[in-house]
Amino acid sequence: FHDELRNAETLGGLAREKVLEIFPPHDEMQRLTQHDQQRFLQALRQVTGTYLQVGDDADKDVSQFPEPIGKVADLYSRDLTVEELAAELGFEQVETLQAKIEANRELLRFGLGVMVQSPPGTLKREKWEARDGTSLMQDVAIELRLGLPFVSAAR
Repeated sequence: FHDELRNAETLGGLAREKVLEIFPPHDEMQRLTQHDQQRFLQALRQVTGTYLQVGDDADKDVSQFPEPIGKVADLYSRDLTVEELAAELGFEQVETLQAKIEANRELLRFGLGVMVQSPPGTLKREKWEARDGTSLMQDVAIELRLGLPFVSAAR
């Protein structure tokens, strides 16, 4: 931790006094940060240790494993491939979804033509999961007769 607030020369008077009151000195902040780090590592051990610290990794500290939340979050923030689209719609075979897209003008109008080009393109996750009205996923599911969308009334 590097303290840039307490040592800033841009403030004076009451504003500077308030900064000094709110932000602890460097040594205190280091102690607090270390305490928080230990607390979070303990929670990480409790949550992930059972799953990560097995076999050859049984003695490995949880802090040595890749950060798990970012790994999972990345799966939901990157663009969707045709394989992922098929899986989310419940198709076992990518080719089945591609054939349905090619044969359906509405699906092409939705922008799914990129999924049947060679090589297949990708679709933006935020487009697929739009929150205004029905999402593209819901519209595609309706068009493919895979179900009716649930649209939350709470906005």
